[in-house]
Amino acid sequence: GRTTTTTTTTGYGSKHDDESAAGDILENVLSRIDVPPLKFVAVSDRDDYLRAARDVGMFTCRVRPLNKRRGNVTTDYNVEDAGSVQDVINEI
Repeated sequence: GRTTTTTTTTGYGSKHDDESAAGDILENVLSRIDVPPLKFVAVSDRDDYLRAARDVGMFTCRVRPLNKRRGNVTTDYNVEDAGSVQDVINEI
């Protein structure tokens, strides 16, 4: 099957606003296409997007350079750089 990768960003705001915006964006994407969430890999370094993606049933992949702090959201995959995302897509 085909897996779609989606990345999005928003401006700054409160943590609740960020999480709400992330969820709204992902729900909007899913409502406009006829592809189930399990066909997506949400790739981000932000907990709000990763949490929202996980909550709607998408695969999640955190981009975290080697010396950066760990996030607060458990993800399906972790990579050190954006170039490694292709390896995750190939595995799925």
